[in-house]
Amino acid sequence: MNTLVKYSFFTVIYIGLTWFLSDELGCAIAGNQTCVLNFMVKYVVFMVLMIIYDKWIKGKIFKKN
Repeated sequence: MNTLVKYSFFTVIYIGLTWFLSDELGCAIAGNQTCVLNFMVKYVVFMVLMIIYDKWIKGKIFKKN
């Protein structure tokens, strides 16, 4: 899978989860600086975890025989 497509998909997943599970996205769109910062930090942490999963964990879970 193309790297850009993969990380775009991860971004869509993050925004969807944030939208459905909290009011943080609406607060960030409204311009509250604390919400924007919180949203961005959580996004960076999410992307780092997705990179770790993609590079090291996925191969161990889904081994091809």
